[in-house]
Amino acid sequence: MGALNLFLAEPGGLSGRDAELAEAMALYAANSVEQHRKLHSHIAVRDQMKVMLEDRVLIEQAKGALAQRYGVPMDEAFGLLRAEARRMHASLRDTAAKIVVRTLGDGQQKMIS
Repeated sequence: MGALNLFLAEPGGLSGRDAELAEAMALYAANSVEQHRKLHSHIAVRDQMKVMLEDRVLIEQAKGALAQRYGVPMDEAFGLLRAEARRMHASLRDTAAKIVVRTLGDGQQKMIS
């Protein structure tokens, strides 16, 4: 993970007590770095999950709009959504957002993330 360099003012090695303190400092520093890494990893995962959930909600809204508009079941509405995304060379999320915006109208566009 890293290294701890110690420099002494006098030539010679560390005493037993000083060596124990140096080892404790190194372990503390290593643990701090690892906790920092884990925290940022958890934050990244949380943020990814939030985006995925928001995307999923948007896709479900678009499926509902398509199902209502065309009188088809939800699984068929998803097929329509997927086909439209492919046709437009766009992501499923972006295609869903456009459908929801069209469905809601201009006055409610701010509801879309």
